Amino acid sequence: DGNGFALKNINFQKVSMYTGVFGYVSSGVIKNTTFDNVNIGTLDSPLAATTSSRVGIVTAYATSQTARIENIIIKNSTIAFSTSSTIRAYVGAVAGEFKGVMKDVDIVDTNIDILSTSFGTIKIGGAVALLGAYSDISKISSEANIEFNVQGDNIRNDDVSHVIGGVIAQHVTGAKVSDIIGSGDITAVIDYNTLPDTNQGIYTLFIGGLIGKANDSISNGFYSGSISVSHEKNEYEVDVKKQYRIGGLIGVYESNKPSNDIARIGGGTITLTIADDVVLEASQVLGYNRFGVVSDQGVNGLENLMINGISQVPEDGINKIDEIGTYFTSEW
Repeated sequence: DGNGFALKNINFQKVSMYTGVFGYVSSGVIKNTTFDNVNIGTLDSPLAATTSSRVGIVTAYATSQTARIENIIIKNSTIAFSTSSTIRAYVGAVAGEFKGVMKDVDIVDTNIDILSTSFGTIKIGGAVALLGAYSDISKISSEANIEFNVQGDNIRNDDVSHVIGGVIAQHVTGAKVSDIIGSGDITAVIDYNTLPDTNQGIYTLFIGGLIGKANDSISNGFYSGSISVSHEKNEYEVDVKKQYRIGGLIGVYESNKPSNDIARIGGGTITLTIADDVVLEASQVLGYNRFGVVSDQGVNGLENLMINGISQVPEDGINKIDEIGTYFTSEW
């Protein structure tokens, strides 16, 4: 219990398996604390990781449903590192992987900058990378800016999976999510640099302003930032299958239940410059809706979706929200 005080000016010198102020949390409670100027690497001097890692400013990994994080502020902080791991990197401003209860969290003036040079699975969230089953998070506001770069140097006949969300990268079945705001920008520059003699591989990229991949419904949330993605193919990727699903709210929606009161607030842009060998599904709301469930969602203000320099506006099936002030059912 921080009792309203702050933990300040903490600088990490390396990224290990569990990297955070509280690296590994089981049934612990972390509350009433500001994390100010915590740096796991810097934009000028990113760290390097070679092993599988979970990284979060508050905690890398909270493993128990009884874990709690509440009334927390993260500000003036940075996560910046490169990973050559062939296994995984889960990165979030609050937590890399989280199982438990999280509420009343504000993330401001914070940057997440990740470079991957290998084929390890990457999940990046403005708050949480991987949200476990039976978790419950609410009242989370993230202004974290996310920059993700791929500069492959050993990819041949490998599968590559990247999931990015402005608040949550991946939200699994059974996790409860409500009252979330994403307002940071997401930028991804992808160069797999696939090696010669490649004859197989599946490359996936899922990005959502709120959630990259949602396996359950959510309620009350909006995203107001910008999303930019660019990818050029190379000559050795002829036999590789590439699938990108990008949404202003959710990249991949795989729930058979509707979500309620989620909106993209205009002003930000969605700009995609994608090679022609990519199967791309993109929208201002849900990039891909597996079950075709009709949810209460839409866009308020300026619509924007550019794909390879061509505007996709107006977009079929987009609900226009004229009065955002009365749209949400949550007072928060």
